Amino acid sequence: MQLLPLILGIVLLPKACALVCHGCEAEGTETCKDEEVMCSPSTDQCYAMRMTSYSACTLKCYECAPDASNTCEDKEVTCPPSGDQCAAMRVILYVEPSRPSSNGKKCQYCNGPQCSETLHCEGKEVYCVTAKAYTLRCSKCIQTSSGACIEKDMICSYPGSQCASERITTYAGGFKINDLQMKSCVVDEQCGESSINFGMSRHVITTKCCTTDFCNTQPAPEPSRHRPNGKKCYHCNGPICSETVNCEGNEDHCITKTVLSGGEKKIVKGCASRQLCLSTINAEIKGAIGGTFTCCQGNNCNSASSTSAGLLLLAAPLVSVVMFS
Repeated sequence: MQLLPLILGIVLLPKACALVCHGCEAEGTETCKDEEVMCSPSTDQCYAMRMTSYSACTLKCYECAPDASNTCEDKEVTCPPSGDQCAAMRVILYVEPSRPSSNGKKCQYCNGPQCSETLHCEGKEVYCVTAKAYTLRCSKCIQTSSGACIEKDMICSYPGSQCASERITTYAGGFKINDLQMKSCVVDEQCGESSINFGMSRHVITTKCCTTDFCNTQPAPEPSRHRPNGKKCYHCNGPICSETVNCEGNEDHCITKTVLSGGEKKIVKGCASRQLCLSTINAEIKGAIGGTFTCCQGNNCNSASSTSAGLLLLAAPLVSVVMFS
């Protein structure tokens, strides 16, 4: 009889929790598949819950988009969750120009030497134009030792050039000892008369110019006689270059010339016209003068000094050697 209260106590104990709920977990767009689960003894309710997480962004930037007038007004904006920097951008749009269509006008154009092909004008092209290249054609010749001057055609392609007949007349002791005829193409600065005076000899270059194709048919005229113009330069008498010479005509520069003869350098000095000191002087005249030379302005600016040269090279043999070598 003593076991009866113990049995009744066990029968009357509280019953364990028998609550059953649906349970599942899913992320993003996944489907949640329910399963029955037994609740724990301390749980007496079923529940459904959605959790959404946000990442706060406090970065603020200015934003603007230009309108048709290219004006851009800034507005303050908060960056999206994925943005962590402000940025400024410049976008340059390049629009390929459209080719204008033919306007119905026509002009002729050149294909090589032929100018008979037709070109269709486009857009605002309403005029035909003719552009002539500077291609003056002249006769060219250099007199040979026999006195003949065999002519050839040449083209003067540099602007300002002219056809020319040239004469180089050499005097020694007041007598004419040489007379060379040439034809060539020269710049306008070389037209007229110029001379170089070494005291014992003097060269006068007479250049007759013209500006039409093959117009230099006539020989250059005889040089005119000139008087001293008051300017003075040093000249050489043998190895001594301390004597002065009176310049004549338009000889307004002093000159020092160096030539090679028999392996030795020889120096001569004298007066010269400005034209002969220009870098544009043509090859034929440079050849006639011979050697290398320097010019200066001012009385006796070409320095008095002795030279190691032998006797002064007279003009006639110098010109002959240069011209016909």
